[in-house]
Amino acid sequence: MTEIETKQQELEELGLSMKPSHLLMAQSLAAGNTQEQAYRDSKGKGKDGSARASELIRANPSISLFVSLSQQVALLKAQDSLEVTENRILSELAKMGFANAQNYYDSEGNLIPPHKLTPDAAAAITEITTKEFKAGGSDEEGVIIEYKYKINDKKGPLELMGKSLAMFTDKKLIGEDKDNPLTSLMNKIAQEAKAEGPLRGESKS
Repeated sequence: MTEIETKQQELEELGLSMKPSHLLMAQSLAAGNTQEQAYRDSKGKGKDGSARASELIRANPSISLFVSLSQQVALLKAQDSLEVTENRILSELAKMGFANAQNYYDSEGNLIPPHKLTPDAAAAITEITTKEFKAGGSDEEGVIIEYKYKINDKKGPLELMGKSLAMFTDKKLIGEDKDNPLTSLMNKIAQEAKAEGPLRGESKS
């Protein structure tokens, strides 16, 4: 049984054990409504709906638990539909953190145009600008397209990966702790990336 199925089963069992009016209130709250509206949705007839709802929620923990489980189920379903997993997030961070300038040039030293980049190389690009001009100043010579790529900063993704993998046990952040050997490595990578500047190149079409 998947985590979604387990949580869904817990939610259904909890709903069956609740009073109908409490269930209606919990469902309304889980849908994002106010306590006032949730009280009305539960067929409450008191004058101060918000106050009565607060009283009922405090006296019946199952209402808050139902709302919490509903939110967990909704989040799990959203993550599942988008395939948002820890591994995928780390994979995307790795593409940016370990981006290599050599991946953007062909064997002859020409910048590879966007449509021919590998998915991993393209994932590290944050901005692409193009400039077109006529080769030789005439239409017969064709058009030259100059591309410029801006590559994502490496330091941020590397820090996030390190934190996620619990590589950094010191409370100080990398970059702030001068005694941490990774600090100099991170700074060196950032300086090299900055020194490279935007990647430029052109192709004839």
